[in-house]
Amino acid sequence: MQSISLGLSGLNAARAALDVIGNNVVNAATEGYHRQRIELAPSTVGQVGGGVNVAGVTRMIDMLLESEILRQESSYGQVSTEGSLLSTVETAFGEFAESGGLNATIDKFFDSLRRLAANPLDRVLRNDVLSAAQALAGEFRRLGSSLQNLEDQMVSEAQSVVDAINLRITQIGALNGQIQNLVIGYGAPGANNLCDQRDRLITELAKLTGLETQPRENGMVDVSIAGIPVVTGSIVLPLEVHLLAGETLAVSARGAQGSALQVEGGRLGGLLTLKNELLGDLRAELDTLARAIMEGVNRVHVQGLGRDGPFRELAGGTIGATDLTALGTGVTDGTFYLRVTNTATGEIQRHAIEVHVSGPAPDTPASVAAKIDALAGLNASLHSAQLYLAAAPGYTFDFLPMVLPEPTATHFTAAGAPAVSVSGLYSGTQNHVFTFTAAGTGSVGNGDLQLEVKDESGNIISTVNLGRGYAAGDAIELPNGLRIALGLGRLE
Repeated sequence: MQSISLGLSGLNAARAALDVIGNNVVNAATEGYHRQRIELAPSTVGQVGGGVNVAGVTRMIDMLLESEILRQESSYGQVSTEGSLLSTVETAFGEFAESGGLNATIDKFFDSLRRLAANPLDRVLRNDVLSAAQALAGEFRRLGSSLQNLEDQMVSEAQSVVDAINLRITQIGALNGQIQNLVIGYGAPGANNLCDQRDRLITELAKLTGLETQPRENGMVDVSIAGIPVVTGSIVLPLEVHLLAGETLAVSARGAQGSALQVEGGRLGGLLTLKNELLGDLRAELDTLARAIMEGVNRVHVQGLGRDGPFRELAGGTIGATDLTALGTGVTDGTFYLRVTNTATGEIQRHAIEVHVSGPAPDTPASVAAKIDALAGLNASLHSAQLYLAAAPGYTFDFLPMVLPEPTATHFTAAGAPAVSVSGLYSGTQNHVFTFTAAGTGSVGNGDLQLEVKDESGNIISTVNLGRGYAAGDAIELPNGLRIALGLGRLE
């Protein structure tokens, strides 16, 4: 009888082995399936031996390799998401298109300005500049709109990804509970296939977000995202998406909207990086570029004159705001200058208009108009949110940063001092007070007489020759587009 029992145990073991082999074969192409191996052990019944027993069925799994797979899946998920969306941004900018794109539009705008500078009275070239400027403004608006739409799309996609994450952590928690019941009731081998299903879901979860796993008793696995346990046994903690101040895209545990998890990896990590860092920086740089071009062109354009010279009247565009900071054109506290010319006498007066954007009494468009209207020879008013400037009869005005022909003040100690004239268009970006001091003693055009130019801090910014080699009356070039000329005379 014992021989029969021994043979029967061998047959049972062989049948169990065939079952395991068959299961391995039919699941060879099943995603997430791990090959299983039967474990046999000798039976210790009796003194001779009781045959063979099936000790268990083991999943052939390399935990180190599985951990690396999860890490790489998360990294690839983030990189592929960033690459796909950045490709969309690249297409929007159109830099690799045969024609068009921001860079080409900027080039066309400045090319039109260069052509007009060579022939400023040509009406066709003037219209070309206007068309190129409109095209450039339209390109900036299009890019801004494209980036905004892409950011909105990323918020929606982040919500979809978080929904997918919540679905998978719910499924993982449910499988953890089933695995625990099977392990407790039937032993670990009965839960092998469920463990494969659970691990496959964890791999799918790794594609969506970076995560950490921690095995625990009875075959269960805990899952954490950004340090927060989202699966603890069969208990799950869902996530949610929301926008913080400044349109920052954030992910938090459900019910904790005041905080933001530092999610890295997976599609979700890629979306957060793009929305909060890459695209935010790109939009800021695009705004900076647009503002730099706008302010640079405005700074030069406001110094220009019409075809007929200084203006007799000007009408501004619709302001539509009572707060200067709402204009969105970089208006700050400062001073701008108006030149009013008496056409009969040629006398030029330069007036400084102070503008206060901040402080206890900030200016408004109406108060700025009132300051201009108070100037002699000039009228200003605000009608239907538009600023109108009109010169009084016999006067013209302009905004040229051209210095007045005579210095603000002179002080000579020697008799027979030379006449001094100042000219030029100031090209600096900040206002300065320059003081000219003679170095040495002698007459203009003789000896080693020099002129030191200092700024308001006393720093010497230039030293020019007024002695031998200088012809009285010649204009001397100074920094920032200024010139000074001295006639015959003596300096000390």
